[in-house]
Amino acid sequence: MINYNILDSNTFIGQSGKREVMFFETKEDLLSDMKYYNISEALVTHFMSKEYYPSHGNSLLLNEIKNIKNLHPCWVLPCYQRPDEEKISKTIDDMLSLGIKIVRVYPPSRTPDLIEPWMGYEVFKILESHRIPVLLSESDMGSWPDKTHEGFKTKMIYELCKSFPNLPIIIVKFNYQLILAAFSIMEECKNFHIEISNYTTHRGVELVVNKFGSNRVIYGSGMPLQNPGSSISILRYAKITETEKKEIAGNNLRNLMKEVI
Repeated sequence: MINYNILDSNTFIGQSGKREVMFFETKEDLLSDMKYYNISEALVTHFMSKEYYPSHGNSLLLNEIKNIKNLHPCWVLPCYQRPDEEKISKTIDDMLSLGIKIVRVYPPSRTPDLIEPWMGYEVFKILESHRIPVLLSESDMGSWPDKTHEGFKTKMIYELCKSFPNLPIIIVKFNYQLILAAFSIMEECKNFHIEISNYTTHRGVELVVNKFGSNRVIYGSGMPLQNPGSSISILRYAKITETEKKEIAGNNLRNLMKEVI
């Protein structure tokens, strides 16, 4: 079996506050599943960062995966500056000093409707200045089919891509039902990418690769919220070249992180 040297862009660690959610309580749990599914490396986010306090969860993450060479921290940043927290510019400087070259951004949990250019563009401006890839999470374009999210609407994603052309934006859990909207954005915006943990449409990867090239597609499993078997099978059995599979599996993301300044 070919080893695609997978770099998983979408994994979580730590205990979730939601009872129905599966979780990796320790790094050993995550590493065991990675070995089973032949995943070489993974970007990891702490559930505390996602569900409660980003700064605290980011610190817990560093302690949890310290000195594990194939686990790479992915911090969560707020989408706009909060008056009661340190300047995001300092947080980003601290992050870069630690060698962290990618972030997740979620809409605010209590006020998800307050995602407007005048609220959030300063954060994205700083991220663009460093060319830091953004895993844009819980958007209309990254959800289960027929489920909408308050916060990152498709129109705003388009506006972000147009406003910040040097900011790589990766739609986490891309929703295949919005493929036409995605194609329209891809036509205009070279910085728009999709992550395929939820992209289960038949021959969907081939559709994107044949039209826009393999560099617009990023592998992610969604572990432990999703089983990586489906996304790995979609990648492995896609009717594209082995080189293109390896690019999607990890090299595309590695190249984006190499461009961080």
